[in-house]
Amino acid sequence: MTIETLGESAPVIGRHAFRPFEPDVLTLEEVAELLCVEPDAVADLASSGELPGRQIGDAWRFARSAVLDWLAHGSRPEDSDQ
Repeated sequence: MTIETLGESAPVIGRHAFRPFEPDVLTLEEVAELLCVEPDAVADLASSGELPGRQIGDAWRFARSAVLDWLAHGSRPEDSDQ
């Protein structure tokens, strides 16, 4: 990739790679945003055991990969073997 900048006689040559940061562990609110639902719906799914997550004290935490797998397959990962 070549980029020419104003005011410099020689072009600047280089590379750029951009990958947005996506945390591996999500909060209840982040999962709600990811799934485009209200946080209460996520809490209900997690409390019932349908959505894979862990409650730590009063807070829920979710593995991004487990939530995406649940969304893709419609069940908890360990239920898909049955």
